[in-house]
Amino acid sequence: LTDADESIATMHGSALDLLYYADRTGIALDRDAPGTARRLAALTEAGIRTLGVAETDFDRLPRDVRDALGRYHLIDSGAGFRIYRLGPVSADRLAATATTARE
Repeated sequence: LTDADESIATMHGSALDLLYYADRTGIALDRDAPGTARRLAALTEAGIRTLGVAETDFDRLPRDVRDALGRYHLIDSGAGFRIYRLGPVSADRLAATATTARE
């Protein structure tokens, strides 16, 4: 879903392990830290286009974080995870992403 050299953002409690397992550089967000919703908004300014969220119960995310995530395009999801595209998405990139997600 991302280019090999693309930095990503992750949200999984307060841990950095998603970046490690994804073998990517990027930003790890603490879902419960004050200001996380504001930090989400600043990700695109930092050049981050993809956000991976690992959570078993998305209703447990803080309300402001859920609201912020609702502004982004959900490109893949499954049991305990969601992947969002941040910022503008070209039609070609979106079509390629959708094809990859189905495979």
